[in-house]
Amino acid sequence: ATDSTTTVATTAFVQSAIVASGSGSQEQNGYETFPSGIIMQWGRKDIDGNTTTVTFPTPFASQCYSFTCSSYKSGDTGGADVVELINTLPTVSTCVVSTNSSHNSILWWAVGE
Repeated sequence: ATDSTTTVATTAFVQSAIVASGSGSQEQNGYETFPSGIIMQWGRKDIDGNTTTVTFPTPFASQCYSFTCSSYKSGDTGGADVVELINTLPTVSTCVVSTNSSHNSILWWAVGE
């Protein structure tokens, strides 16, 4: 994946270049580490009650820059009726979110290094 010619790349070449550029875990709760040191993480966490603690699949080395989430309610076909709020600022390994206990889970995304 170090070819610098102007030849059109195949899908296999692009996939191998992406894999070679970082490391991670492509799971439901996963992460991708880029050569720059930036880590993107994502996942799904069952709601524990009025607050839910998300534990990142891999700790950030220095800090979490951004954390976002949305709730999921099984069988709900309407629009959003709840906005989840960060209860405490994220640490390098967790984020505590205020949640609606009538919902099933939260889907989350975090970026840091």
